[in-house]
Amino acid sequence: MSGERYEGAGIGTGLAGTRLEVVDESGTGVEPYLRLAELAEAELVACQEERPEILAPYYEEAQRIIEVLPPRPPASAAEALQRAAGAQRQIEDVLASKLAMADGDLDHLRRGREAARAYATTAAALSR
Repeated sequence: MSGERYEGAGIGTGLAGTRLEVVDESGTGVEPYLRLAELAEAELVACQEERPEILAPYYEEAQRIIEVLPPRPPASAAEALQRAAGAQRQIEDVLASKLAMADGDLDHLRRGREAARAYATTAAALSR
C-alpha cells in the first residue's frame, strides 16, 4: 500500500484535499484519477459560468495529485482519464468561443475607431 493518499471533498464543497486510499498493482488506485476528472469537470463549469476567480484551488489540487502519480496510469484509471480529457476538450471549445467573441468585439471597436477618424478628418477638411 502506498503512503500517499488523496481524497477530494467534492466539487463545490471546498478543495482542502482530504485523503483516500491509493492502491492497485502499480501502487496507485483509481481515486486520484477520479478526482482529476472531477476537477476538470469543475473547471469546465467555472469556464462556462465565466468564473475564473475560482479556478486557482482546482489547479493547485490537481498539481498536488499529479506530483504523486506514477509515470503510467493503471488500466483502472482509463474511464476517469477519458472523463478528464473530455472535459478538457470542452474547456478548449468554450475558451475558443470566448476568444472568437472577444476578437469580434475588438474588430468592431477597431472599425468604429477608424470610422470616427475618417469623420474627424472629413470634418476638419470641411472646416478649413
